Amino acid sequence: MWARRACADSSGGASQVNNSSKQGADPLTPARPLGVAVLSVIGFLVSLMLVPLPSAWHHGFGYAFRMLLSSVLGMVCMYGFWRMWRWSVFIYGGLAVFDAAHYLMLSHRGYGGPALESLIALLCFMYVRKMR
Repeated sequence: MWARRACADSSGGASQVNNSSKQGADPLTPARPLGVAVLSVIGFLVSLMLVPLPSAWHHGFGYAFRMLLSSVLGMVCMYGFWRMWRWSVFIYGGLAVFDAAHYLMLSHRGYGGPALESLIALLCFMYVRKMR
């Protein structure tokens, strides 16, 4: 009799532990694909490339301030992309278009940063449906 009750209690406790662990998982949190992780890290590094260096301050305060704002906003968007938030993709896409237009208006010789930023934005749009 005591052995039966102990078995019943132990199986009941185990089922409660399993149920509570399933209830703790957030059903709205999607699994992060490998592509999202890679794009987030690369996008964060590209945003770090846009941080204004001392040479940018020679172009004027407006240019350096816009570069600083662009790099900080890019980092925030990449954090949102890492967390699988949909708004981050749209804001980063708009930022990539704005940066590309800014570089075209200033007629810089190096278009590597905005080109890579635009490519990352296009690739990020592939994962929009998996985000919340």
